[in-house]
Amino acid sequence: MARPQKNIVEYFSHYVTPGKELQLLTDKFGNDGYAFYFRLRELLGRTPNHSYSVEDEIDWLFFVKQMGLDEDRTSDIIQYSVKIRDLDKESWEDKRLWSQNFVDELVPVYEKRTSDLPDKNSFRNENTSFRVGNPSYVNGNPSFRSDNSQSKGKDSKEKNSKGEESSKTLTNEELKSLQDKYPKTDVNESYRHFKLYNEANGRAPHNPLAAFTRWVDQDAADGKYKRVDESKPLIKHCPECRATKEADRYKPWDCICNKCGVQMVEKYELKHLAN
Repeated sequence: MARPQKNIVEYFSHYVTPGKELQLLTDKFGNDGYAFYFRLRELLGRTPNHSYSVEDEIDWLFFVKQMGLDEDRTSDIIQYSVKIRDLDKESWEDKRLWSQNFVDELVPVYEKRTSDLPDKNSFRNENTSFRVGNPSYVNGNPSFRSDNSQSKGKDSKEKNSKGEESSKTLTNEELKSLQDKYPKTDVNESYRHFKLYNEANGRAPHNPLAAFTRWVDQDAADGKYKRVDESKPLIKHCPECRATKEADRYKPWDCICNKCGVQMVEKYELKHLAN
């Protein structure tokens, strides 16, 4: 029997600069919004295909508990997350939580796998419930149905049959021109996410340059994929004693205060942790 495909993740990137959605949630809900943003991503990350259903009352209550909030507060934050498009409106109408923003951040992980990047309809091939006794979970780890690989194979064939238009790529000159236009954004990284998103969703834009220009413009507005000035040190701050320490730019999460033994954070995070 073939090894089951692994459509969960053990980690995700925590960008050093907060995106538009995180800032809006924090401004409106304070530390509750900040905590919800990352707890939601932790839950989606360990859920098969990164889509979580709250249609069943038990699953809803489990979700509320995971967020560390009461039901009313959780509902309010979800509704606002839909409004600012961090959560998908269509999925929420079906009582399912799906964040395209989060899945887009997982592209580098799935590039190293044979399985496709999930889209918001991938849950139809999986049982994503967290209920006690669910056969999809053994000791807290998900198992996957053997027919999923067949389904994915069929989906891949369908995507490949959509025509050669989807395989059209931008030229180096076009990408360079966009890099000049958006000097603070890593255009190549943004373009990589753009292509994988289109492949995962079976999309073939008629005008790839115009479509990607809109895409990278939004990435620039959201502060995603910033070009890193490696000549400048990455400084982390201790939330307990306020000590500072230079972090490894390629492992920013692995920065512990020598005095307090706690995870060090970015300067902008201190005010949220103080609330």
